Amino acid sequence: MSLEKTVDPQIEAIIKKASRFGFELNHYKTTFLKRRIDVRLRTRGVRDYSEYSELLDSAESGALFKSISINVTEFFRDKEVFSYLTQDLLPKISEKTSTIRIWSAGCATGEEPHSLAILLNEICKKQSKSFKIFATDISSKAVETAKTGIYPSLALKNLPPELFTKYFTAKQDGNHISDEIRSNITFNVADLTTFEIKLLDVIVCRNVFIYYTKETQDMILKKFHSCLKDTGHLVLGMDEGIRAEQTKLFESINPRLRIYRKVIQ
Repeated sequence: MSLEKTVDPQIEAIIKKASRFGFELNHYKTTFLKRRIDVRLRTRGVRDYSEYSELLDSAESGALFKSISINVTEFFRDKEVFSYLTQDLLPKISEKTSTIRIWSAGCATGEEPHSLAILLNEICKKQSKSFKIFATDISSKAVETAKTGIYPSLALKNLPPELFTKYFTAKQDGNHISDEIRSNITFNVADLTTFEIKLLDVIVCRNVFIYYTKETQDMILKKFHSCLKDTGHLVLGMDEGIRAEQTKLFESINPRLRIYRKVIQ
């Protein structure tokens, strides 16, 4: 169990009951869980955690679990990060391998992996290289949306016009990304604590890591370390970071943009 040491007994009861139905919530910070549970309380019209625990069945456990998925995203979110990837990190990686392998961990509705695929397509075509992106999220609904490759114009506000023209087709139901881009991405419903993958060049895990307990963060970083090649890199969110005791696994190469390199042990 990865429960924090000072967990409200009523919250712990909810976590344990949800676990009986196959929904593991114990990896998340208590403060984060409370906010999500409070939303469900209001939605269901119940007064307190005890009453909510009583009505917690398989369907409601699933609804609570689904609410945990963070789906606030857009194409090329945090432009400076994508600029660094385009101008520095990804070109250097492409020089050393024939196929670049990236995991977009916590991909939400797919804006991030599709953004990465556009960048990689531009880079790899110039060097006659290939790439593969593995994108995962715990929300099946988010992953289904991502698989369609259809996005509203608001999600594309950071996309340069020339890339929109090259990779999107505007239709009545939204903007459709090209099959050329979609074919290089594999989407899966999966938790980043259990997803199995190896020999990656880059792991992009932004704005997800922060919601886990310290114990789970340590476990995830060890997993990420084992998933990456010896020359691999990790990209975290702008509000995230690696604690001092975790620097034996990753060293910072750009502290401001939260980009790290694997430490070979």
